Amino acid sequence: MLHPREIQILNDIAKLDTPAISQDIAIRTRISQSTVQAVLRKMLAEGYVENVGVTHSGNVLARQYAITDKVKEELLQQMVDIYSSFKNIVSIDDVCDALQNIKND
Repeated sequence: MLHPREIQILNDIAKLDTPAISQDIAIRTRISQSTVQAVLRKMLAEGYVENVGVTHSGNVLARQYAITDKVKEELLQQMVDIYSSFKNIVSIDDVCDALQNIKND
């Protein structure tokens, strides 16, 4: 199961049109760069992000990251698992309506 901090970082990466570097993620998420780098290393090992290049960031080289299809599948499975725990209370139509409202925001 993905940790909320991992999801926060993944959301930040997904918002970008270009691959992300840890420094930019740290600034936008207000998470320390060392924490961002540790989370990225963990997610890289799990196949949730991939290293898609290297770029200059000031005077140093920085790895560029992008999310993978594997993480999308993992997140969908988490959603299904969560829904399964309350499916007798909330209908799938209610969930779809709520998701449609999010999409329209």
